[in-house]
Amino acid sequence: VAGEAPARQEVPPPREQPVRLPARAELMQPASVAGEGPPRQEVPPPQEQPSSAARAAPPRRQATPQRERPLRLPPVSEPVSPPHYFVGLARKPDDVLTAPAAAPIRLASLQDDPESAPAEQDGEFPDALPEEPIGPAPPDTSRVFLRQVTVLLQPGQIQFDWGAQYLLQKTTSPGLAVVNGDLTVFEQELRDRRLLIPFAARLGVAPRVQAFARAPIGWTQAEVVNRFGETTDDTFNVADVNAGLNLLLRDGRGERADLIGTIGVTAPTGTHPFQDRVAVASLGEGFWAVDASLLWIRSYDPVVVFWGLGYRHLFERSYLGVDIDPGDQITYNLGVGFAINDRITISSAFAGQYVAETKVNGDHLPGSDREPMSIRLALTAITAPNRIVEPSIRFGLTEEATNADFGITITESF
Repeated sequence: VAGEAPARQEVPPPREQPVRLPARAELMQPASVAGEGPPRQEVPPPQEQPSSAARAAPPRRQATPQRERPLRLPPVSEPVSPPHYFVGLARKPDDVLTAPAAAPIRLASLQDDPESAPAEQDGEFPDALPEEPIGPAPPDTSRVFLRQVTVLLQPGQIQFDWGAQYLLQKTTSPGLAVVNGDLTVFEQELRDRRLLIPFAARLGVAPRVQAFARAPIGWTQAEVVNRFGETTDDTFNVADVNAGLNLLLRDGRGERADLIGTIGVTAPTGTHPFQDRVAVASLGEGFWAVDASLLWIRSYDPVVVFWGLGYRHLFERSYLGVDIDPGDQITYNLGVGFAINDRITISSAFAGQYVAETKVNGDHLPGSDREPMSIRLALTAITAPNRIVEPSIRFGLTEEATNADFGITITESF
């Protein structure tokens, strides 16, 4: 048409190019729109003349552009960590900037460095912790409360006991008296008070053998009430000495109970009660004796259970022209200990005894058999590497047993 400009030639749309991450400089340039022809060349703005102050200043050093680091796509099996997302922008022919449909690209980090990753061994990663224990195992202290009746010491080790113990016992028993040349039997009430220092020592002889010795020393008072009246006597002396061996007969190794055998002998070193007076304060029995016992100990960490049986025989002896044969004794006990931690253990133990009738000149003394029973509560504390402190209290369950027995035992190890 006359007067009109010639028709504009249609420019074919550019071919689709593969998605490429744009450089920072390209993102700052405007994109061309389809149908408008080639992109317009940008005319640089006129350079301003520097001022006199700018000309005087030294020229600025141009920053060296950083090299673009290649992006590494993670394998399919690796998880995508949230802190490492990077989304690239692509340019389409229609000049619309959109996010690509491909999976997000994770920037490489030190976590993906092959040199910092743990090495594989035969296709498997090594364990985080070694299978073998580190260092020596701590000593087992769950049986410390049984140190007087079991084998705990290594050869050459020594333990020494001391402390304080108070006992009170009230019993009714037959008494013997010689009246006008005749032997008279009568009922009497005996009150026995004792304040003792329980000296004892133990020595490790062999891996399965431990020797012991006990020699208490202290003060005692005897008060007797009978048909002849009330009489009191007191003394300070050494009690009977007891010594023997503890033997580890069977080591259960945690699968069954350990078996401990004990043999001992008692020497009548203390004052005996057979005196020519009614009330006699004594710390001894007045007879030689031998004893043997078996003790089973089973551990169920942190609980230790024990039970045992024993037999004790006292030999006949003459006092005041009378042959006295004390009855044999059968002992039994059971108990439990609970280790609160590696330093403190609480325990309870039941002890019973049957004492047969006493014989006087070959004849049984009626009513002389006894069955004392008691229960003991204790707390065993390891207060130092070589010291054990054990407060305890015992209650009598029958009339023949000690009414009250409490104290504290301190054990020193060497």
